[in-house]
Amino acid sequence: MFTKLQERKINHFFNVLDPDGSGALTLPTIVAIGDRYARIRGYAPTSAEAQRLRAALEHWWKTVLCPMDADGDHRITREEVAQRVAAALSDVKGAEAFRGAGDAFFEVADANGDGRLIKDEYVDIFAVGCGLARRDMIQAFQRLDLQGRGYLDLDEWRNLVEEFFTSTDSDAPGNWLYGTY
Repeated sequence: MFTKLQERKINHFFNVLDPDGSGALTLPTIVAIGDRYARIRGYAPTSAEAQRLRAALEHWWKTVLCPMDADGDHRITREEVAQRVAAALSDVKGAEAFRGAGDAFFEVADANGDGRLIKDEYVDIFAVGCGLARRDMIQAFQRLDLQGRGYLDLDEWRNLVEEFFTSTDSDAPGNWLYGTY
């Protein structure tokens, strides 16, 4: 079972992926995050970069989100996400799937593919792609960039993802991964 903090974080995570507030995640909703991000990065819809983003999000949908679809209706509800996260937290294979999910999202956000998520990439994927407040995402990045280098590498990102989903410490830096909630 989740603590109240974890429950708030899981609900916020769902809201981040459901920027239109439909109450369910669908493939078009997830792909639209990448399409908006591609536009802000200046990628033409048919460019290799835009297609890479779309393919990465489609892969993320198939490998990470689809297994959450308990009733097979191709719509993933808040409850289905919460159930899957709870199961993943108690299962080694589930935890590995979450790491893979975090890695895939890092790859999408790392627009130039240099293995570093700079502030602009981080802010844009969440502010433009997911509709979160830019100001909040700038503040979140500052709290996540513990070393003050201006970027997050994949290992840091993995630790922050794990901390977001598992920590019951309200002061844990990973709680800022998806902005304020």
